[in-house]
Amino acid sequence: MLLLLSLAVLGRGVDAQDKDAGAPDPFVHVDAERGFSVARPSEDWAVRTASQGGAVAVSFTPREGRGWVRFSVLVVPITGARDPADARDAMLDWIDEREGDGYENARAFDAAVDGREAAGLQYDGSGIERFARIRQVIVHEHGLRFVLSAQVAPPRDFDAWAAQFDRIVASFRFVEPGAERRAALRLAELAARGRAQLDWAPTCDDAAARA
Repeated sequence: MLLLLSLAVLGRGVDAQDKDAGAPDPFVHVDAERGFSVARPSEDWAVRTASQGGAVAVSFTPREGRGWVRFSVLVVPITGARDPADARDAMLDWIDEREGDGYENARAFDAAVDGREAAGLQYDGSGIERFARIRQVIVHEHGLRFVLSAQVAPPRDFDAWAAQFDRIVASFRFVEPGAERRAALRLAELAARGRAQLDWAPTCDDAAARA
């Protein structure tokens, strides 16, 4: 499940860092391979990266302040739902099944990320380390699912950080992905075209040639 994967990756905290080598702006994290950039609010926020399997996460946490706050970007391959809204709705169904069992106050909303249609949800539930209010925005690009999240505990403190999260979402940009990601996209495109041709091509060789 998307939530559980997010918690597992972010909880590992592999490759902790405060600055991003090679990024011209010290406040901007650039992932050239997966094709995105995102800005932390200021130098008072620490940057942490983690990876597990095919998932990669970047998180921002304030060095000082009351309560517990984490903003993050989780990047995973697209599986299951092919549309951000479908992925969001599947997550809401999962939460609804657990209403009263540690999850509550779930709602959906529309969103946009760098001009792309996105799907949002917010709920109160078990975060990485404690019960938190969690807001997520889901968007698809480069054949990947990007989940921008804010987690604030206790939930009553969320409104104090909401504007910071909105600024992080507004700073998010898609850029040209790296060679490995471009190759994967090309293979996926050829596979899709090949499947379409199989419906009417007389032989597999003909289908491959037409693809």
